[in-house]
Amino acid sequence: MSNDAKTKEKMRIAVFCGLCILLVAGIFVSIGSGTVSLSVGETWAALTGEADADTDRIVNLIRLPRTIVTVLVGANLALAGCNLQGVLHNPLADPGIIGVSAGAGLFAMVIMLLFPEQSAMVPLAAFVGAVLSTG
Repeated sequence: MSNDAKTKEKMRIAVFCGLCILLVAGIFVSIGSGTVSLSVGETWAALTGEADADTDRIVNLIRLPRTIVTVLVGANLALAGCNLQGVLHNPLADPGIIGVSAGAGLFAMVIMLLFPEQSAMVPLAAFVGAVLSTG
């Protein structure tokens, strides 16, 4: 490896580590934020099982699941965007630009307007519309 390649690799590792640190900090901010503000120490105590019952319930039953789902949804949206751009070989590909969102919205609206009693079918119809408009 040349020096330039080694420098780029070190830079990638540093950026990755920095983003991981920001993610962990964001998770602690998310868990600590809410109607009842919690300090980092209280949050850590709840995560390790050393907090009082109320703080433990707030963190482990409400805020931690919400934060985990948020992180997973963000990761999945990022992966979906990468997949879309990779498959189309277009770094600017976006569901709104290529019509995926419009197809999903059209099929969802058709169900809501023509068959309002079948509202449980709206997500499936939106998925079918998105797949058809992508094809």
